[in-house]
Amino acid sequence: MPKLNADGEEIGEKQMTLDELKEEIAANIPADALLILPEARRLSTGIRFWLEDLSCRMCCFSLTNPSRDIFLDMVEIELSLPDDRTVREAMECEASSIGLNISAARFSQLQSYAGRNSSAARKIIRQEKLGLIGKISHNQYLDIAPLVMAMFLGFGMLRFIGMGTGNRSLYLIGGICMLLGMGLKSLGKISGPRRKVGS
Repeated sequence: MPKLNADGEEIGEKQMTLDELKEEIAANIPADALLILPEARRLSTGIRFWLEDLSCRMCCFSLTNPSRDIFLDMVEIELSLPDDRTVREAMECEASSIGLNISAARFSQLQSYAGRNSSAARKIIRQEKLGLIGKISHNQYLDIAPLVMAMFLGFGMLRFIGMGTGNRSLYLIGGICMLLGMGLKSLGKISGPRRKVGS
């Protein structure tokens, strides 16, 4: 921890409680200091209110603006996503640092996994070195629940139409389709025993 002129000692060497440490920092922090806070949205409420009382500059990074306490007094600047060239340079730098030789064609293929995320690009290069690139987990999937619900609604409407018009065939077909759909939906939830890691 940098020296903040607290009795000629480094604050990190003192045995203090959290409140004493915050008071010592607030009393000795220079006015021209710049605090950089990554993931500021995850800070506790008490820490954010304490930061609000500090007389220094601060830069808070957050995916979304919570619009409360210190964020109400700060100027919001939206950062643009890195372009493809920046992502490629991050991948090349990471590959060079770990001693991995990758062809340009392979770089292009790996870059499609990263999108426009430099951190993900560096992680993918490390996975490529370990031979895990084929095991990348994708959390994006197509949610067909609205389609299933629409089908159930259609079968229910068909059943009621048959009931209202006295058409027994429509009534039976709608009821049978609803029961079959509910049965298939229940069967889809069946899963086998899951093995734990290491078992």
